Amino acid sequence: MPNYVTVDEFVAWANVRDDLSGFDTTSFDHVLDAAEEAVEDHCHRVFTDAGSASARVYSAKYNDLIVVDDFHTTSGLVVETDAGGSGSWTASTAYQLEPLNGVVNGRSGWPYTTVRATSGLTFPVHHEARVRVTAQWGWAAVPDSVKNATRMTALRLWRRRKSPEGVLGYEEFGGLRVPRLDPDVERMLAPYVRVWDMV
Repeated sequence: MPNYVTVDEFVAWANVRDDLSGFDTTSFDHVLDAAEEAVEDHCHRVFTDAGSASARVYSAKYNDLIVVDDFHTTSGLVVETDAGGSGSWTASTAYQLEPLNGVVNGRSGWPYTTVRATSGLTFPVHHEARVRVTAQWGWAAVPDSVKNATRMTALRLWRRRKSPEGVLGYEEFGGLRVPRLDPDVERMLAPYVRVWDMV
């Protein structure tokens, strides 16, 4: 089922009701699911809220900083290390969550993406996963730009049923190939793209 935009929201926004005669509108679930996957693949992150806390393990590249998946609340948060790799985890509260105040480039509502060690805590730098973080993963709310990008991508996918080869036909000008991702969608999503290899 779609998570970012409902079928009714999409149909109303795209104004495609007149185009639905004899069409099973439940198929829009698949279109919206595909659009959401395209947005997530482009951004390298998921914007839904997991709903409950769960544990994930990470390999630290630095002894004072660990990069983690998005999480948006400190409720249920636990940060643990296993320095010797023995399976014996030690919890700590000596850390700072970033971005500070949940603000990036002046925009609020961002999840935490890094945990910085403080007060003498160090993360064991190792190729094995020796840092464990229990958190409620995801975003508290889907950003408006992400919702709009999902709508635009879904409409594009819906219209692709008339251009299965990725080419829109124009008798006067010949074929026009459909680009991989709408440039306006790329611009809207640009602030939300995670570049994992840079950290």
